[in-house]
Amino acid sequence: PETTVKPKPMQLETIEDSLVAMTQSSFVFPSPFQPDEFPKESPGPLFYWDSHSSHMSPMSAVADPDVRSAPTSISLTNFVSWAPWMGMAQRPGRTYAASGGR
Repeated sequence: PETTVKPKPMQLETIEDSLVAMTQSSFVFPSPFQPDEFPKESPGPLFYWDSHSSHMSPMSAVADPDVRSAPTSISLTNFVSWAPWMGMAQRPGRTYAASGGR
């Protein structure tokens, strides 16, 4: 349960003729690669994962009860502790990833 992403909805916004829905998720749990057992692979005693996503749809599609699935542009950003294969040996920092889609 500690590793389950549980997005929290943020305020809906309108930008011109679009509806923007954003979520954020943040959690921390004990690293499965503890420093004493995996000194080179461990990101440290705790593992961090922060995510943010945005979904933008035309307001006309969202408001139309006959539209079952509104077209959406999506962006996702993740800020995550070092992966074990990177061998960062508990150096401070995290990885950053961003993507987009429709």
